[in-house]
Amino acid sequence: MQRLSTIGLFLATLVISTATPLSVRYTSQSAPTLTLSRAVASAPLLQVQDRLGPHKHVVEFDQGNRFAATHVFNGTAGQSVSIALESRDFDPILILIDATGEAIASSDDISATNANARIDITLPITEQYTLLVSSFELEGQGDYRLAVMPQE
Repeated sequence: MQRLSTIGLFLATLVISTATPLSVRYTSQSAPTLTLSRAVASAPLLQVQDRLGPHKHVVEFDQGNRFAATHVFNGTAGQSVSIALESRDFDPILILIDATGEAIASSDDISATNANARIDITLPITEQYTLLVSSFELEGQGDYRLAVMPQE
């Protein structure tokens, strides 16, 4: 099964790579060279599709118990990342926690018209970070997507 996953990742990378515009450069007394006109998108540090509900953890915050899930990723000092949490089933809350257990960033709503959560941050140190996924509603549950993408 691991081999199949690797092949799928290779094919996805291949599709992205070939979709990137190319430029042709001519130099004197040489054949033309092809170069990518922009960098190929970086691979996500974390990408999850999961379900929040009673089978997950229960945490207490903001004067009530809520279902919660945790996910970890490795980050590097000075690395800028965008962390996105999306759900059609509940109003997501996203909390970024460092290795000492301290919450260093959080997000409830992206905007007044978008209830999803997003954190854009430059990571302070190289370590394993934990993401806590929960819901604004006390009994909120359902499917969600979570991604941590490096930024340029």
